[in-house]
Amino acid sequence: HAHTSVDEAATLSQFLGDEFGSESIVTSGAIDQDGVPERLVRETVDGFGRLDILVNSAAIWSPKPINQITRE
Repeated sequence: HAHTSVDEAATLSQFLGDEFGSESIVTSGAIDQDGVPERLVRETVDGFGRLDILVNSAAIWSPKPINQITRE
């Protein structure tokens, strides 16, 4: 799943397939919006037939010094 970095995720998916023969799909959406989590699971199951494990590694990237990061 990629929220804003879909192109990068697609590039990684292609690399993993080429280098290791792995299968992957790229899904996109803001998981805080109604229906999006369900859609992401559905797209995964549609692509692979099942979902065995889910790892939540959502993060916010703020490329600045830690003393300049605010809650906003």
